[in-house]
Amino acid sequence: MATLSKAQLTGIVSLIMVLSGLVIVENIENTYYCEPEDNIKECFKLGATDTRCYYNPLLPLKYDVCTNGKWEKLEKFVKFQKGNAIQYRCDIKECVEIT
Repeated sequence: MATLSKAQLTGIVSLIMVLSGLVIVENIENTYYCEPEDNIKECFKLGATDTRCYYNPLLPLKYDVCTNGKWEKLEKFVKFQKGNAIQYRCDIKECVEIT
């Protein structure tokens, strides 16, 4: 039986998470949802009309556009328990602390 390297296994798990709609977020207060695209993203800043999510402070001109809608706080759409977690695993239904 073939064995997978750690990198291959990590890639497979990441692919499954992306296909299932799961996202890992570190800052729940700066996590936004674009409903028309069913897209969850951490944004360090939003554009003036809330259609642009600037997601990388090291590349401040890079952004993701919420087409036919606007970025809204994920907290408006999902339930989550806010605790002392460093990371959360989120989908559009809920965010769960990763311990």
